This record gives sequence, structure tokens and C-alpha cells, in this order.
Amino acid sequence: MALKVTDVYYGLESPADGGSSVAAGWRVSADLPWYVPPTIVGGIRRAEVRDQFRRYRDQAPDSGMRSWAATLAALP
Repeated sequence: MALKVTDVYYGLESPADGGSSVAAGWRVSADLPWYVPPTIVGGIRRAEVRDQFRRYRDQAPDSGMRSWAATLAALP
């Protein structure tokens, strides 16, 4: 945020740790009118990204990361 990123694009939301909720609740202060949340665009190549998580889930050893990837692979 301090780097003044103006646009963020992502393929698949991550309900457990995703950052899009940060921008959704961002309040712009009258003291810092230039300090605004980035424009966030999700769903870029969504099916392909979800497939990457499916492949990882299917090949990775049992771990927390594999469990997390399974939740992302199961997103609609």
C-alpha cells in the first residue's frame, strides 16, 4: 500500500488469506485523499488458476499447503 500500487489483478480469491477484503473495507481519509485503495480485478483466467491448484493438490505431499490448495481447487 505504501508503494502506491494502483491496480491489482488476480485469478482466484483465497477466502482464508486473500487481500481483496482489505481494499473493500478501506476508508479514505480527508487528511490523505490521495491514499486510496487499489482497483482490484479478480477472476483473471480463473479456471486455469483453479486447475493449477487442483494439480498441486493431486501431486503434493500431505501438508497444510496441500489442504489450503484443496480449498481453492474446490471453489466454484
